[in-house]
Amino acid sequence: MWSSPPAQLETVEETVLSDHFSSDVDGRGKDPSERAFLFVAVLSSQGNEALRYAARRTWLKLGHKSDKPVVHRFFVGSLGVSGDRRAALEQEAALNRDLVLLENVPDAYSGRTYKVLQAFVWVVANFWSRYVLKLNDDSFARLDAIVSELMLKEKASKTREDPPLYWGFFAGHAPVARTGPWAEPAWYLSDRYLPYACGGGYVLSWAPVQYLHYSWERLQLYANDDVSVGVWLAPWHLNSTHDRRFDTENESRGCFNSYLVTHKQTKSMMEDKYQSLEQDGVLCREEVQFRMSYVYDREARPSQCCIRNISDISLPRQSDRGL
Repeated sequence: MWSSPPAQLETVEETVLSDHFSSDVDGRGKDPSERAFLFVAVLSSQGNEALRYAARRTWLKLGHKSDKPVVHRFFVGSLGVSGDRRAALEQEAALNRDLVLLENVPDAYSGRTYKVLQAFVWVVANFWSRYVLKLNDDSFARLDAIVSELMLKEKASKTREDPPLYWGFFAGHAPVARTGPWAEPAWYLSDRYLPYACGGGYVLSWAPVQYLHYSWERLQLYANDDVSVGVWLAPWHLNSTHDRRFDTENESRGCFNSYLVTHKQTKSMMEDKYQSLEQDGVLCREEVQFRMSYVYDREARPSQCCIRNISDISLPRQSDRGL
């Protein structure tokens, strides 16, 4: 039989969390240099210098074109990093002032969930931002367009009490892995993963990121970091928005000028897309489709939610409906 926590303890914890949230609702406690409209948290690996420098030379510059302040940081785990490698990372951090070495965090896929969680913890401890865009270092993000979209969403919002945003390309049909590197021995929730935004890139409002910061020691860590975020935020009343302009799955669907985030990019792909934007004002020199997409059907059973039967060729400018 499940036992409930003592009522007094529950009340104290709720009060502490409430105080944290109410005192930092608009970042007034932060210095102006520590405030942003959009914080871009890029999960990187110690050996991916080429991708980080490509991002700095290309899509990260798009943040300077937005009408709102955009801040970014790369996050690398430092646990077990060799002396020479750490020295090189510290030199890169000092030179660019945008690289965070997460202490006591392994820089390996097996520790990726903990790494993502600690990146969120660091962001809340050091900054305030209205939104957080989580990316991988092999993603290309139209930061200027994303900021514009967020401003449009705020303008269309009826009140400040609207649910926090969880915006990306969602999956909710995948069976739970029982073998291999993504095996989930601790998973007991269902025979499929709960809905989650694919980790190549998604946007969260500040409140759920704060929640992860203040609750991280109590959260169950699953092998898949994207799945973990979906589980952690499942109790929240969120504006979960499935948007096909987030090409953020483990395999890219192609290149379309409507895409806001494109995953699985090499250094040369980033450079080519940025050059195309600068010269021609479009993301893709030639639009191409590698595979079909889907509109998330929230009325269907999980196994039927995400059927690939639609092309991204004629993507609408506005996002798909919420989940």
